[in-house]
Amino acid sequence: MAQMATSNSGLDLAVYSVATAAQLAAAFAPVPYLAPAVGLLVGIIQLAQNVPTNRRAVKQLGGRCEVMLLALRDDAEKSTPSAMSDTVTACEATLQQIRDVMIAWAKLGKLKSFMMQAQIADDVQRCHQLITDCVDAYNIKAHREIQNWQAEFQINQKRDQDEIMSFLSDMQNQQAIENATRTAQYAEIKAFMTLMQDSLGNFEMGDRRHIDLQSNLYGVQRQTGQLLPHIDLRHGEVRRIGSHPVGGSPAFDIWEGEYLGREKCAIKVIRGIEVGPDVMRRFQREVEIWRSVWEKDRGRYILPFYGLCQIDGPYPYMVSPWMRNGDALSYVKKYPYVDRKPMIRRIAEGIKLLHTHDPPIAHGDIKAANILIDDNFNPLLADFGLSKMMEDITGVPFTQSRGVSESYRWFAPELCCGPGIISTRSDIFSFGMTILELITGEQPFSNIRRTPEVLIKMQNKERPIRPYGPNAPMMAARGLDDNMWDLLNQCWTHEPENRPTIERILAQLP
Repeated sequence: MAQMATSNSGLDLAVYSVATAAQLAAAFAPVPYLAPAVGLLVGIIQLAQNVPTNRRAVKQLGGRCEVMLLALRDDAEKSTPSAMSDTVTACEATLQQIRDVMIAWAKLGKLKSFMMQAQIADDVQRCHQLITDCVDAYNIKAHREIQNWQAEFQINQKRDQDEIMSFLSDMQNQQAIENATRTAQYAEIKAFMTLMQDSLGNFEMGDRRHIDLQSNLYGVQRQTGQLLPHIDLRHGEVRRIGSHPVGGSPAFDIWEGEYLGREKCAIKVIRGIEVGPDVMRRFQREVEIWRSVWEKDRGRYILPFYGLCQIDGPYPYMVSPWMRNGDALSYVKKYPYVDRKPMIRRIAEGIKLLHTHDPPIAHGDIKAANILIDDNFNPLLADFGLSKMMEDITGVPFTQSRGVSESYRWFAPELCCGPGIISTRSDIFSFGMTILELITGEQPFSNIRRTPEVLIKMQNKERPIRPYGPNAPMMAARGLDDNMWDLLNQCWTHEPENRPTIERILAQLP
């Protein structure tokens, strides 16, 4: 038989009652006017059994409600109903408030309770304070020291959190977690993913719980299509594979990596940058822009950005999905008969997404090498805004930075002299060069070997020569007809203000 809590020693909070309704009715039979309060208490104890998370803390709260009412019974047996009226009314009001809160908890369901476990813990503490206030205000003869319940609450909260961690870090629960998030709202998903990502910090990399928690978090991300809440990756969300980079440029190293233990990813290490507060603030500002673009695009036209890591090695790096089909130029060379027209249109749609952003975003370095091909063979714009960010961080104009000479053939003339300010209009010029590059499979001005000579011709308003001879019919079949050549020349207009907008270009593309 369940053992009733007693009040003779005050509010002994270490004792949790599991009394039945019949036992409670018998215990309070000598004071019949407490029946409404007893009814509320019965509801609280029953509800405490049905709250999916924070179970120990909630049961402790139910036990404390019972002990408070037992203390009230002891006082009532020594007094009269009229003398106890105000105290009984106050206790009933306190129990009613606690019962109402518990009803809301019990309706949440397990996964939503996980998402709100911190809020539930705060609510439990507020309910405890209601009991303390009632006991103090009406001088109920009970233990006044609240440290006992607080210490016990801390222990129970820790055990409840450990139970949640045990569930989340067990790969056997992956399907249940994904199923529950399928119908959840955006804010709920974000809160749940925040809990999971923060929890990665509780375990060492390589720990089985860290591995399983990563896997479950990855499943939620794939199921919901959401990025991780924290793009600043600090808890082992990504790790490098191999001992050497697999590619790069004078400014970047590209490493293979593993993301959340489930997906191959690309790690772009920015070399030569000392990470300080100003640099990280600039990075964080760019990260927020990348996130806002993701919210609109969802990986349709723009390469997704998984996060930024600043604690793995001397230089920060950015993380994005690994594109096994490589960049757009390599792709069209490998598959020369691929239809360029839909590819070019999709690239234009990506540029439109950037240029119509609020505020507008200039990519800064549009060329086939910065357009990657996804698993569905669609092009994705990569590295948007990186040029401007590097300029801000280093204090060196982008067009004068290390390794940028590789892009001069695509740059608008105004970028190669004076302040060289990147703009949406300079993007249009580069896009025209990129269209030519994708159709011909060659870099712009492919007939000129030395880049300085290209710059001289560009400043003299000379532009690439239209392909002619035996290859001309093939170029036309790929899309380089008279209309397209006219559009390219519009993009290459020397005066930036006279170049077409991306919307106008889309209206003219086949």
